[in-house]
Amino acid sequence: MKRLFSALLSAALFPTILNCTGSPVSADYIPENMDFHETEENSENGLGWIYFDDSAEVLSSDQSENSYSFGAYLDKNNTDVYNAFIRLSEPSVEQLTVKLPEPVSIELSTNIPSKMTDEDNQIYGSALFANCRPGIDSALFDVPELFWLDITQMGVNVKNYSSSYNMRTKKYTIVMEAITFSPAFFEAYGSMESVLEYKQRLNEAAENVPIEGETRYEKLKSIHDYICNFTYYDLEAPFSTSAVGAIVEPGAVCEGYAEGFKFICDSLDIPCILVVGNFSSTDDEGHMWNYVQMEDGKWYAIDVTWDDLDGKNGEELQYKYFLKGSDSFSKNHTPVSEFGITMLNYPELSESDYVPSSTETDPEYETGDVNHDGKVNVADIVYCSGAVLKTHTPEFSCDVNDDGMVDAFDIVLIRKLVIEKSY
Repeated sequence: MKRLFSALLSAALFPTILNCTGSPVSADYIPENMDFHETEENSENGLGWIYFDDSAEVLSSDQSENSYSFGAYLDKNNTDVYNAFIRLSEPSVEQLTVKLPEPVSIELSTNIPSKMTDEDNQIYGSALFANCRPGIDSALFDVPELFWLDITQMGVNVKNYSSSYNMRTKKYTIVMEAITFSPAFFEAYGSMESVLEYKQRLNEAAENVPIEGETRYEKLKSIHDYICNFTYYDLEAPFSTSAVGAIVEPGAVCEGYAEGFKFICDSLDIPCILVVGNFSSTDDEGHMWNYVQMEDGKWYAIDVTWDDLDGKNGEELQYKYFLKGSDSFSKNHTPVSEFGITMLNYPELSESDYVPSSTETDPEYETGDVNHDGKVNVADIVYCSGAVLKTHTPEFSCDVNDDGMVDAFDIVLIRKLVIEKSY
């Protein structure tokens, strides 16, 4: 699995970084824009900042059968940060300030930023990010509509504080009361007008995905197949790390595949979350996939990236990682809950794979359509060849001639059927 260039982590802004098939890497943070302001001077909202407090309620994971939110597991300060950031699903670069419901106290050797020691910077940075980073991460995981938000370019600082000096310890006690953020969009969008245009295109793309069937299994299969056929793996694509690269302008990495899948699931009210894992400290790489909840109440794994076998101009796909339980999926997928300083609480994955009922599958497929995509073409030859060579385990039978075996004779028969259809 190749690298993921993630918008979820930033060495410039936060104390951890991540790359796509990998492992969090420590990075010391020295704040460059630390901005102390006396509480009295900023008690009025007179500078155009947007203030957020606990008046808004975060989604709870048990509010309905169709909701699951990483934001439901945050402390009070990060919950308010989360609530502020999920509102950015309506894109805006206007400054926003979150008043902390539980002000944070730290001890420093000085209250003058330019005179802070390395130890002061570490204390300050750790306290600041512990009270906003989990909220931001959780919002990015829960809301694919934040596709435009580039946290590597986002400003963050303390806006309200009070301080006192202890003559005995010679330390200043600083109380952080509010944090201000200056959102920024990815450079590839060019302008906020472009961001808004892509937001509309993203919504329209999700609405236009051809969803076949009435059951959740059939709908998920439609989403899975559509993304596999629409996009391709591309590290260099301008929108590779978001849903835009999965369903608007093709070219995505695993993060884009997973976010595109979640975006469509969310539009259909199908419970779906993002999962990160497969971290390798050696290669500094990681991976992302999805969990979905089926009507039986259990959660199953889907890795659309690894099921998309084709290149830029192909339509080859498989179902090796579609609605899988931990017994099979965990053989090469290891989720990680400690995402930097953010704890991700995943729902428990079913041990066994999902088995669709007879009403969820259509057994009537044209002879030779072994991959069940509705067409008899070269993709079926490749699909059957892989089964014969044992390079993958097919979801559907490749025994086209009904002799009880999957062998070269089946490949020859499919090839004949493909040639006949070309005339």
